[in-house]
Amino acid sequence: MARCSNAHYGALLLCLLPAVPPLAANTTAVEFRAQISDGSCELMLSETALSYGVHRVSDLQAASTASLLPLTAGIQCSGATTPTLSISGNTYTTASVPQQALFRDADSVASGVGFMVRRDNGGITAGNFYNPSAALVNGVPVTLPAVTEGSVHKEPLLLGLVRAGNEPVTPGIVKATLTFKVTYE
Repeated sequence: MARCSNAHYGALLLCLLPAVPPLAANTTAVEFRAQISDGSCELMLSETALSYGVHRVSDLQAASTASLLPLTAGIQCSGATTPTLSISGNTYTTASVPQQALFRDADSVASGVGFMVRRDNGGITAGNFYNPSAALVNGVPVTLPAVTEGSVHKEPLLLGLVRAGNEPVTPGIVKATLTFKVTYE
């Protein structure tokens, strides 16, 4: 018990306190975690294989399109973002088509022909499809409209079997394997 004495004559306060051992410190750790993400995007294609059928060499005029098929790339993103779409594959470059816009696998037997990809902005027909400067180029991304959270952007594409300018055509199977890639900011 503490004993205190208060003298009437001064302002001195004297207290005797019992000795108390120091208290041990009590600590607790708190861990904080967060994941910072700029979102993600998923790419879905309407088809995974396209077949163009059989075409005669005599029907393939210079710088023309033998057949067109549609393909839709669906892009869904978590978080609002502006995606880009690119395609890559083996290209077939010739003097008539120097840009890497004509796709053809190396094991294709037919020569002088390949596949071209264009964005379908409307009004494209087999008669006006062949345009290497308007085609998607191997590995070069194109910016798509912004995709909002929970929505799916559908990018319509046209893939055409074309004759490479005025290159001679040899008969046989022609094929191309394309990889579609979406990136986002």
